[in-house]
Amino acid sequence: MCARPGCGRVVPDGVQFCCTECSTGGGHGQSCGRSGSVEELVDFLRDRLDEEEIDAGRAMDELVMVATFRPGMRVQMPVDVALHQVPPAVRSHIARWDPPRVRDEVAWRRAFLDRYETTVRLRDEAAARIRAAGHRPDGGDLTRWERAHDEVAVMEPIVREMAAPYYRLPGFRPEWRTS
Repeated sequence: MCARPGCGRVVPDGVQFCCTECSTGGGHGQSCGRSGSVEELVDFLRDRLDEEEIDAGRAMDELVMVATFRPGMRVQMPVDVALHQVPPAVRSHIARWDPPRVRDEVAWRRAFLDRYETTVRLRDEAAARIRAAGHRPDGGDLTRWERAHDEVAVMEPIVREMAAPYYRLPGFRPEWRTS
């Protein structure tokens, strides 16, 4: 077990701490995630991605824009026609949030979260096998644990950064903030 009080994370024999945060005494539960906060953050992110995908789908179904040419005169027209009436800077912003682009980004973020969760699972499984082997752990498990441990250390800050745009939403926790 990790030597940090309250952590409880399984580590291989001969390894004292599960992460840099635990070994230095700083930020436990912040970027270390041993308190479950990263797992809960991933769930929070998946819920936000589901919402974005639903919104993008609804937008695809409603590819109509309401344009106002003069006060009191509103006209409903297809987006491609209406966009020609919009200033270039606004048109560019709308195009960046095009529903197919949003869906592509949601798919990429989900794939990253899937890879992160798989890597955490592989790290934890290797640690459990190493612990069960006692004084004769399999060298392959040690290598798998080290590799997965290092990958998680790189990926966790990215998961936190992925959540940064959602800090104003209900359910976002202050400990998930990156700055």
